[in-house]
Amino acid sequence: MGVNRINHNQLGGAIAGGYHASAVALVPKSLLTFPAFVGPGFIGYAVGFGAAFVLSVILTYLVGFDDPVEENADKVPAGSTARGAAAIERQQASDLQIYDKQEILSPLKGRIVPLTEMEDEAFASLAMGKGAAILPSEGKLYAPADGTVALVFRTGHAYSVVTEDGAELLIHIGVNTVKLKGQYFISHVKQGDTVKAGDLLAELVESVQAIFAELAKEN
Repeated sequence: MGVNRINHNQLGGAIAGGYHASAVALVPKSLLTFPAFVGPGFIGYAVGFGAAFVLSVILTYLVGFDDPVEENADKVPAGSTARGAAAIERQQASDLQIYDKQEILSPLKGRIVPLTEMEDEAFASLAMGKGAAILPSEGKLYAPADGTVALVFRTGHAYSVVTEDGAELLIHIGVNTVKLKGQYFISHVKQGDTVKAGDLLAELVESVQAIFAELAKEN
């Protein structure tokens, strides 16, 4: 009865439940799935199934049901139908709008490599989204586009920037750098800040080589 808004079929469920009917697989209730209910209580399930169908038909015919109808729903101002249709067309056109490609700058100085070559499976499998990896030559992180800082991880190793066009960018420094507990990172922005492309987001207090050497020791 949970998916039937009229609830005329609840007696069938009560009968099946009284016989402790159960299924051997997670299947929808239909004639085609009857074999899944063969077992203890199957007779009760069959009786309840038939009762639910028959009683639903009879009670709906005798009692009926009321659909809520808004008053004055049939009183439509002249011209409103045309205006409504035009509004729908505009909305559909907006939904189908194709935006121009947005230029995203590199947030780091270094060599770009395919994200699929990363050791971190979450990024290499593209489960976190498409992107690229950068082998940095210096320890400074810059805003890749104009936008708003949506999130700053408290450990300072990851940032999310939403561009003015609505693109959401996740910038993650290093692999397993969350283990460093923020000790090597200095954040220059906070959540909610507006940034321009090239603004400094964060920097490392030690050299890049020293940080990855520290990670190697921990792993």
